Amino acid sequence: MAKERINKRDSRVHRTAYGLTAVLMGIPFMGMGGWFALAGLEVVPLPGKAHAPLWVIAAIGTSFFLAGLMVFGHGLRGMAVRRRRRRLEVLHPDRPWLLDFDWDPAGVRDRAGVRWFNALQSLVLFAVFLAPFHWWAFFSGKGPWMIKAMVVLFDLIPLWLVYQTLYLFAQHLKYGSARLRFARFPFPPGGAVEVVFFPNRFRALNCRLRFVEERFEERGSGENRSTHHVVEQHYELEQTVEVNPARPEVSLSLPLPSDETWVTAMSESPIRYWELDIRAEEPGIDFHASFPLPVYAARTRPRRESAAV
Repeated sequence: MAKERINKRDSRVHRTAYGLTAVLMGIPFMGMGGWFALAGLEVVPLPGKAHAPLWVIAAIGTSFFLAGLMVFGHGLRGMAVRRRRRRLEVLHPDRPWLLDFDWDPAGVRDRAGVRWFNALQSLVLFAVFLAPFHWWAFFSGKGPWMIKAMVVLFDLIPLWLVYQTLYLFAQHLKYGSARLRFARFPFPPGGAVEVVFFPNRFRALNCRLRFVEERFEERGSGENRSTHHVVEQHYELEQTVEVNPARPEVSLSLPLPSDETWVTAMSESPIRYWELDIRAEEPGIDFHASFPLPVYAARTRPRRESAAV
C-alpha cells in the first residue's frame, strides 16, 4: 500500500519531536514574554516608553510567554521520553513495549478530554496573539484598510477554533472516554488486533486500523525556511461493524500485515504507531475515539496482567 499524507487532529508527535534545543529556545520567550506581561499589568516597570495601551503590552507579553512555555514543556517531555528509553533498553532489550510507552497490558483509554483541552489551548493562544492586532487595526487610529482586512480574515480562525472546542467538549460530555480491552498483549505483526470496545451504544461502528508516521519537516532555506507537521499513513484497513446498541461491549478483530518494520515506536523520532480509529454517526454529535495499539515484534512476550483500564 502506497503511503499518503493525511490530516490528523489527535497528534502524538510532541512525545519525541522536541528536546534540549526546545527547552533552551523556550526560556528566553518565557522570560521576555513574562516581563512584558507583568509590565502591562504594572507589576514591574516597563523597559522604555509605552507606545500602546498597557493591556496591549500585556497581551503581547502573554502570547510570547505561552508560546515559550508550550515549547519548553514539549522539550522537557521529549528529554524525559528519551532518558526513559535509554534506561530501560539495558534492562529489557527484548521487550520494546516496556521502554516505548506507558502501556497498561489490560487495555487503553481514548483521549477525548485531551482533544478538547488542546483545542481550548489553541483558541486561547491565538486569541491573545490577535488582540494587539485588533487594537492596531481598529483603535489606534493608525491601522490602514489592508491591516483591517487581514485582521478580519484572521478572525475566521478563532471562530473555527471556538466551534471545534465546543463540539469536542460536547462530544466528551455526551460519550465520555471510550476504552479498549486487549485480548492479548502485545499484538505481533502478522497476527490480529483482537480487542473489546466499550461502552457501546451504537448500531454501527466504522473502524480504521492504520499505521501512521508523524514528524516535523523543514522546507525552504534562509528567510523562507519553515517547519511543517507531516503525518503519513503507510497502511489502512477499514471495516464497518454492525452491532446491537443494547450490547455494552463489542469484540473486534482486524488482521495485521506481517511486515516487522511496521511496529509501534512511540519513543523514537520520527514517531510511528498503529492506531484503531473508531467512529459512529449519531444524531447531533457524532462519536469519535482513537486508540494507540501495542504492535511489537519480539521473541519474548510478557505474561498477561489483570489491571483494570
